[in-house]
Amino acid sequence: MTTLAANAFVPPAALFTSLPRDAVRMAAGAPIALPDEFASNHRGDTRFTALFARLPEGGELRSVHIHGPRIEIINLFHFPAPDRALPIYAMEFVMFGRRPVVGVIDAKALAPHPYATTLWRRTMESARTFFPRLTRADDPPGWYEECRSGLDFFTRPESADGMAALLACHAFVWRNLSSAGSLAPRLDKPACAAHALALAEYKTHHRLNSPGLPFLHRTFGADWTDRFLSQALFA
Repeated sequence: MTTLAANAFVPPAALFTSLPRDAVRMAAGAPIALPDEFASNHRGDTRFTALFARLPEGGELRSVHIHGPRIEIINLFHFPAPDRALPIYAMEFVMFGRRPVVGVIDAKALAPHPYATTLWRRTMESARTFFPRLTRADDPPGWYEECRSGLDFFTRPESADGMAALLACHAFVWRNLSSAGSLAPRLDKPACAAHALALAEYKTHHRLNSPGLPFLHRTFGADWTDRFLSQALFA
């Protein structure tokens, strides 16, 4: 087993690559076939892979993994079906070379129903109790402040222990959320319409404000990036 020194944690590509598949299995999801141009891409040594899955309750799990010599990014979004009272889930970990840069874990109840609100609050409050070392960074960008739930984790891990805690926290939160999917009540038509609108606004906010846009534009081209974000990840 490789020994990792503090401040030099390097998650192997296989670890981050398996994270979306593990999330799909945990939720008993079924992979969605993406167009070839969106399923994978590469520029030089930088590789891009997307994995989308349909979940039993009708929502979608969408994930992107980018891995290159100097950067490692993994994100995962759960967008529930508009007619189900479930919170959204968002996770992203970023590393530059050997250095962890940021970790974000959040769930938020956009559905106007107490089941979604209670599930979100109980899950995130429990996570904050079980992972007290994941302290909040004091420099979140303004666009993120506008959409965070208030019980989120926005952290800047400084060691292998910090990144390991983020991975464990993600597994804990997603296990709790995904296991409750089959129990989520269906929304009536007015609530479903309100939920659909809130989901669309959340996706648009992320598509327009993603801090990774400059990197994606430089690496994969602005045209491809904008089509992937608007037609796939945040469609």
